[in-house]
Amino acid sequence: MIAEILASCYRRVMTVADELGVRTLSIPAISTGIYDYPPEAAAHVAVRALLTVRSNVERVRLVAFDDENDQALSAALAHAADDD
Repeated sequence: MIAEILASCYRRVMTVADELGVRTLSIPAISTGIYDYPPEAAAHVAVRALLTVRSNVERVRLVAFDDENDQALSAALAHAADDD
């Protein structure tokens, strides 16, 4: 349930970006700070959601606010690349 809400947040960001005609977007790691969602799980949700949403955005930068989130995002991106 929580993972789906988080994925919905990322999909909505992309929808709004499309509505605004955004081509490049930076998105922070969502829910891993004060909400204490596990960084590894959050990173996989983010990457999966962003790779499956249809959008005209050409570049998305995932922004980590600490080393733990950076490593989690890097691992999730590497895993997604392996799946291709």
